Amino acid sequence: MDEYRTRVRIYAGVVLAVVLLLGLRLVQLQGMNGATDDGLPPGSAVREQAVEASRGAMYDRNGTLLVDNRPTYTILLTPRYFDRSKGPLLADLLGVPDSTVQQKLGEARARNAFRPTPSFREVSFETFSRVQEHLYELPGVSYDLELRRRYHTDAQAAHVLGYIHEIGKSTLAQKRSEGYRSGDRIGRTGLESAYESTLRGKRGRELVLVNVHGTEVKQYREGTMDEPAVGGHDLHLTLDHELQAFAESLFVDKRGAAVALDPDTGGVLSLVSKPDVDPALFAKSVSTATWDSVRSAPHDPLFNRATQSGYPPGST
Repeated sequence: MDEYRTRVRIYAGVVLAVVLLLGLRLVQLQGMNGATDDGLPPGSAVREQAVEASRGAMYDRNGTLLVDNRPTYTILLTPRYFDRSKGPLLADLLGVPDSTVQQKLGEARARNAFRPTPSFREVSFETFSRVQEHLYELPGVSYDLELRRRYHTDAQAAHVLGYIHEIGKSTLAQKRSEGYRSGDRIGRTGLESAYESTLRGKRGRELVLVNVHGTEVKQYREGTMDEPAVGGHDLHLTLDHELQAFAESLFVDKRGAAVALDPDTGGVLSLVSKPDVDPALFAKSVSTATWDSVRSAPHDPLFNRATQSGYPPGST
């Protein structure tokens, strides 16, 4: 009988311990998901948002600005929180067919259903304003400011400066450990590629509180845990933009290459390879059709004849 009572007491003690542990866990969950010192209703969460770093600018030998950045408006979709019945409303605000919204939604879901994905880039300020006014009706829709390259001189210097483009899957697989994410833009040719790590800067982050619909409510802890972005470093080149523009003018409707060097330092004063492509073309989102037309254009404008070809020497 004593042995039986002992077993009952042990069993009751184990059950009591389990109940106490479950009760403690329930209290913890209520503290996390219920009303908190942040004043949020149940179901709220903290979401991390990336803050894009400003890419470094480029200047010529005389301090003339060649390339910097311009802000653009981007609409982001978070599929997990998006209400499909709101598709027609968003389409109307953006001025696109509802089928386009559904297509973008599918693409965003394939990337990450829980992460805001840039879906409509470079929308006008007027369009952005319309969407912003209706955000309270559009769970799963948010916006961001993205930076695009801006060119300031008549000299294209396309093969010198190079261009940036959205990172591809294979490159992303190699560079994910360096902090790159899907949708990031990376230097593909020229100085943009050679000095990618210098120009790129470091992405920041901000934490925001979102409600059960994924809509941003306010900053988390008043932004005290945010990490500011660190801008990239500028490049000061040996290039002379006036000489570059003059050299390019000599190759209008022609094919060929020309390089001018500083006889004292060996610095490149100008470098021309024609035909080429205006790098401003890649400063905005490029459609597959546009990219294919560039790649298939006559005489391969992406080929740098000044550095990738061999020519017999001329008379001296």
